[in-house]
Amino acid sequence: MSKPGIIESEKRGLVAVMFAEIANYFAIVNQDEHQLKRVQSSFIHLIKEVVQKFGGELIQNYGEGVLLTFQSSIHAMGAAKELQQLSLLEKKLSQNIKVGMHIGDILYDEGGVLGDSVNVSARLGALGVGGSIIFSEKVYDDIKNQGGFTPVFLGEFELKNVSEPIKVFALGNEGLILPRYDQIRAQRSNFINSIAVLPFLDINEASEDSFLSDGITDEIINSLSKIEGLKVTSRTSSFAFKGKFNDVRVIGKELGVGSILEGTVQRAGDRIKVSARLYNTSDGYQVWSDSFNGMMTDVFELQDQIAEKISRQLKANFTARKKHLKAAPTQNIEAYNLYLEARYYWNNGSVPELKRAISLFRECLELEPNFSQAWSGLATANAYLGAYGQMPPNEVYPEAKKAALKALDLDHRLAESQIALAFVEFFYELDWVKAGISFERALELNPGSAQAHHTYSWYLSAMRRHNEAINEINIALHLDPLSPSIATYLAEAYFYAENYEAALEQYNRVLERYPNHKRALEFKARILSTNGDLEGAYEVWKKIKSLSLEPNHGISGFGIYYGEIGDKEKALEIIKKVEEREKNEPGISFSNDYAFIYTAMGEYEKALDALESSFEIRSGVFTISLHPIFDPIRDHPRFKKLMDQIRREPEYYFSESGTATLEEEDTVVLKSEINESLKLKKGSIIYIEAEGNYSKIVWEENGKARSKLLRIVIKKLESQLINPFLIRCHRSFIVNLNKDFEVLGNARGYRLKHKLLEKEIPISRSKGSEIVSLLNG
Repeated sequence: MSKPGIIESEKRGLVAVMFAEIANYFAIVNQDEHQLKRVQSSFIHLIKEVVQKFGGELIQNYGEGVLLTFQSSIHAMGAAKELQQLSLLEKKLSQNIKVGMHIGDILYDEGGVLGDSVNVSARLGALGVGGSIIFSEKVYDDIKNQGGFTPVFLGEFELKNVSEPIKVFALGNEGLILPRYDQIRAQRSNFINSIAVLPFLDINEASEDSFLSDGITDEIINSLSKIEGLKVTSRTSSFAFKGKFNDVRVIGKELGVGSILEGTVQRAGDRIKVSARLYNTSDGYQVWSDSFNGMMTDVFELQDQIAEKISRQLKANFTARKKHLKAAPTQNIEAYNLYLEARYYWNNGSVPELKRAISLFRECLELEPNFSQAWSGLATANAYLGAYGQMPPNEVYPEAKKAALKALDLDHRLAESQIALAFVEFFYELDWVKAGISFERALELNPGSAQAHHTYSWYLSAMRRHNEAINEINIALHLDPLSPSIATYLAEAYFYAENYEAALEQYNRVLERYPNHKRALEFKARILSTNGDLEGAYEVWKKIKSLSLEPNHGISGFGIYYGEIGDKEKALEIIKKVEEREKNEPGISFSNDYAFIYTAMGEYEKALDALESSFEIRSGVFTISLHPIFDPIRDHPRFKKLMDQIRREPEYYFSESGTATLEEEDTVVLKSEINESLKLKKGSIIYIEAEGNYSKIVWEENGKARSKLLRIVIKKLESQLINPFLIRCHRSFIVNLNKDFEVLGNARGYRLKHKLLEKEIPISRSKGSEIVSLLNG
């Protein structure tokens, strides 16, 4: 297709530049010319619609893509977001447009459109995938304080024909796609703000001390992950290289980091020596090394010294870091050794090792009752046993909650304890409002925690907020690219969203690297079964059985298969074998196994008996609410009653909608999913607070503060209440900066206070200085 004529001669100006293109354009070119014309026509129609709405200009049409300009980054991002939302309504364009965006000068002359910003926006778009919006740090700086946009930092990249590496972001709003690490088609730069900490080598002769070096590695990872602006690869991916002596350049490429930290630990009695070395992954050269000596009681201080020196070497933002430096939680060396050993078993993750970890945490706490990290470890170990269904939920979840609350009482900054508390609220108490708040609090405490993003994704899937769930698990995968459990859950998130093609593709990707991963195999079989490929599913169930050493393990899938092909006799034989296993393994619930098999057989009343049993003991509630195998009985009165019990308030918990619309220039109507509404002047709003999927609206009326709770998620309000003074100051709060707020606190932690309110509103550390500047300006 020929290019259009020149818009104007010799004009230069600072504008937001957007390059939007059809992701699979060349595949369509090679397949169907008529289809190509239809796709191009739909694409240009959408482009013209958003250009007109957001005041942009269509500069050039290249066939596969277009070059657009806007007067501001905010207008450009609004247009990009709406373009992707509109594309979802077009079958051939749904998640098939990718957008790149930068801000800078452009030049129109006789040869066409020129300028670095044109090249940068096109290169950024090329990093993405269909359904993504990728943009530069300059754009991020313009939009970061605006409501309605959720930027996610992807890393620092070298782009072709761009002299300096640039920081790259993606928009993570609902409905948009974050590119996975393995999808980003570009060479990462020598990324000074990313690091992987490899397992420190224990050079003691006593092999029983190996947990000491692993524990110190864990603590250094945890300390570094709390530093704002520093991307730290999570434990699973780092420990994949334990005992291996790979070239640091190879490791850096696989993990997507610019720096590698490794070291040794040596212990002699009560003394300890930790040596650390930092490498640049672009050339493999060592750029820093140091040794740290002290008593075992000084180990916490040594860990923080290492983290502090590393952050300075990497030039990471060290603002307010001091408040994270830990006073030693114990002076008791024996207790600390037990803690490290417990952590060693906890990190290995099998059911027997989790039980061993619980025993060691308890021994540790007998010696040191106020050891906050030990209480946190005890909480998470119990919570995971409950979530895995490997212990009676009424035993482990109350223990997990007790330990989590104790840990938080001792140290409210422990993100891990918030996750354990969220597990109890989510899986056991079914208080999904509190669970959402706890998950979000964990992310606030440690946004670099892959575990926090991973587990929050479970919650979002259960809420049927599937796009958000996929985005969260993609963030976790960026932080921990070699974690099999995270990679597997990305596929599960697609599965629960009923995107079976993407789910199957991701399971196959996991199984290429981990061919015996049982959970990936199990869900692959379920997808094949859901898609009607029963024989393909049967082959996968056979593979699962071959990996099981015990005769009655790994057999439930056969029961599903026989039920689906109508062989009830063989299906009942499998049920008898499951019953034999249940007798031999008390404490483990097999209710879900029975429910799956009986549903496949068409024995719906028996399936419902099993599901009700699962609910009574809080086993598999997540699965009950989402799995497509139960579709044939969803209209059954017993199933509906069960769903009402699980959901408590189904229209609230599973609502993704609700609106905020302008009736007049400054009048907004807030309307929830269940038709509750509230009409206000925008300027009267004081603040909005998230309470799970509720939003508490607080406004001023006749000199008094009034409030109303609506069933509408705060992200929806943020995206629709376009106003420069309504700012998302915290994960849970939107505030109106025109409402005479007083700033309390200091750079370590700002808060807002309004004359009509007793409540103080927190400000996220990352936004503190900016909001203070806005209020003081």
